[in-house]
Amino acid sequence: MSKLNEQQRKIFDIVITAVQIIAVVISVILSIIIIANPSVNTAEVGEGKFKLMPVLTDSMKGDAKDNFDKGDLIIATALPNNPATLEVGQIVTYLGFANGQNNQLITHRIVGYAMDNLDEDDPAVAADSTLKYYEGGTSHYIMITDTSLIRNADGTFKQNSKGKSYEECMIGLWTCHDYPVVDRSDIGALHAESELVTFDNLRALYKSHIGGIGKAIFWLQEATHFLLVIVLPLAALFIYNLVLFIQMIMQAKVASAKEQMAAESAEGAVVIDEEEIRRKAIADYLASQQLKKEAEEQQAAQSDSDIKSSGDDTKSE
Repeated sequence: MSKLNEQQRKIFDIVITAVQIIAVVISVILSIIIIANPSVNTAEVGEGKFKLMPVLTDSMKGDAKDNFDKGDLIIATALPNNPATLEVGQIVTYLGFANGQNNQLITHRIVGYAMDNLDEDDPAVAADSTLKYYEGGTSHYIMITDTSLIRNADGTFKQNSKGKSYEECMIGLWTCHDYPVVDRSDIGALHAESELVTFDNLRALYKSHIGGIGKAIFWLQEATHFLLVIVLPLAALFIYNLVLFIQMIMQAKVASAKEQMAAESAEGAVVIDEEEIRRKAIADYLASQQLKKEAEEQQAAQSDSDIKSSGDDTKSE
């Protein structure tokens, strides 16, 4: 195979550099996602402005823009300072019961407000869109699905029949899956499929999602896969560039030696042996590395000797 000409070599170098940059960028992005993303065995989400979570089930699949499937990657944000201001229709991540276990991360849609200790004749309780349970004339575990019943147009909370803010009566949120589809107009059916989530169990607010990436996250969370896909390629890339760096040093030394010998020769009478110069340059480099290693070993030995001597002095006292 013939050697590359100057233009071909430049193109080759550009391609190699671009490939390296892309590989490093992809590795860094994947590493950040894996570090920021909770593993499948944890019930907490990562710290930071954005939270990344792979989807484990199809409970939120559908045709809406904010629906997502199993294997997608959720991009969530931190909750508002006052979670009571969350709206019906928003999607939240919380700790709940799933797959036969408590304290599992679940991401479902808010379908109502969980209220408590309201009178039967309270306007919000009396509405047809509200599901209520009465005990001794007082309603418990109310599910209010109409935001306008408890909030004004400007977002502030209304007052109940006793002059108390509905915000003070709110104990959490009702959430429900989007799949299988539940008739939201049937308050009884919706309540049966919903879960009451207290504010202290909320973890994140859905913002967006990326299709399919969650599957790759699952796979890369395995230590062996992460080693093969991320760590080893980066290590090989580092070694490759280290070899190139050493070659550049050797070539620079060869070029310098050639210039020196050419200057000392009488109009080129001396024949320059490039191979000999290269061998000499490599030998000089290895010798310098050996001297550096011996100096470090000598320094370490001296440190050990000083420590031992200090220990002996302590004992003698």
